[in-house]
Amino acid sequence: MFDDNSLSDGDIGGIIIVLFIAAMLVCWIFGGFFVDEDRVMSAIGANTGLEDIGIMEEWRLMPVVGGCGYADAAGFEISAMREGEPIKALVCTGWWFKGATLRYMW
Repeated sequence: MFDDNSLSDGDIGGIIIVLFIAAMLVCWIFGGFFVDEDRVMSAIGANTGLEDIGIMEEWRLMPVVGGCGYADAAGFEISAMREGEPIKALVCTGWWFKGATLRYMW
């Protein structure tokens, strides 16, 4: 009676795989929204000696558009002062295990 409508072990395994792939895609596409700006700012200021750091523009959905790599979750265009001279740079960062990459623009 219930055999026709029940799921087999193969069906359940397939559903789990599809849900896992969907969750990974959502995390990959929307991962930039989980990046903390304070983490980026502290990493830049502590390692480079930049002062008066300000975020000009940010890319959280598709950081590749802003000049970051495919492994990055978010990109931030910053302006700062270094030794009295204004500079602009691009900061690309990932989630938890990837640090921030600083690329000087001009």
